[in-house]
Amino acid sequence: MRTQVETPAAIYELTITPCGNQVTLMVVSDVLPTVTQFALTTSDESLATYFSNYLNGLLALHFQPKMANATFISELEKLISTVLVNWQNNTYPLPE
Repeated sequence: MRTQVETPAAIYELTITPCGNQVTLMVVSDVLPTVTQFALTTSDESLATYFSNYLNGLLALHFQPKMANATFISELEKLISTVLVNWQNNTYPLPE
């Protein structure tokens, strides 16, 4: 699932990808120097599907197609510090 959020400062893409027993959330924007990816490895595929659906619901509740940049950053920070706190975090430079 891909969610695009447009703020006055930037356009952010949040992508949730379930694959086997792993779920990833990737955050990408031209204003970010890196791609940020959070990954959770579960014991089986059905649990990964559960977490994927859970994350989809949270994104639908907390992010709108257009919102203030500060609000987007605040909601993303809440998501990272609560739901994604135990997920593996990887960042890598945006492609040129």
